[in-house]
This record gives sequence, C-alpha cells and structure tokens, in this order.
Amino acid sequence: MVIFVGTLEFQQIRKRQQFNREVAALKKQEADLIQKNQTLQNGLAYFNNDQYKDMVARQQLNLRKDGEIVVNFPPAVEQQSQASAPAPKTSNPTKWWNYFFNKQ
Repeated sequence: MVIFVGTLEFQQIRKRQQFNREVAALKKQEADLIQKNQTLQNGLAYFNNDQYKDMVARQQLNLRKDGEIVVNFPPAVEQQSQASAPAPKTSNPTKWWNYFFNKQ
C-alpha cells in the first residue's frame, strides 16, 4: 500500500513539475508578445505622426506646401565623372585566367 501511494505521489509531483514548466514557458511567451506588441504600437504611432507623413510626402512624392520654394541641386561633377569612367579593358586570355584561377 505504501509503494502504491508513493508511486501515485511521485506521478503527481512529475505532472506538477511539467505543468509548472509549461506555465513558465507560457508566461515567457506572454512577456515576449507584450514587448513585441509595444514595439509595434510605437512604430504605428511613429508612422501615423504628421511629421512623418509630411517627410514621406516631400521625399517620395515630391510634394511641397503652398508658397514653398523647392531647390534641387545637380550631383557633383566628381561623382558624374567617376560614374561615367569606362572600365579598363582586359584581354580575353586574361579574363579566362582570372575566371579559372579566381584572380581579379
């Protein structure tokens, strides 16, 4: 009888420990979801802000307010000359050599 009761008590202890582990995992998951929810709410508040909407309208849609003057500057001459500079020409055998022996 003592062995039977001991076995039942041992099973109850194991089930209780397993239950406590599950509860702890769910509490951790809840805390993670609360933090993620808060982060998403902060992002939503930022994107619904009038200043953000104004910035996006100006940058992406090229809009301006009434009476506002917009000035666009051309890119610097150095950047244009570097971008349009032709690549150095290499011979075909050199290209094959680089291809097979991974030299660049």
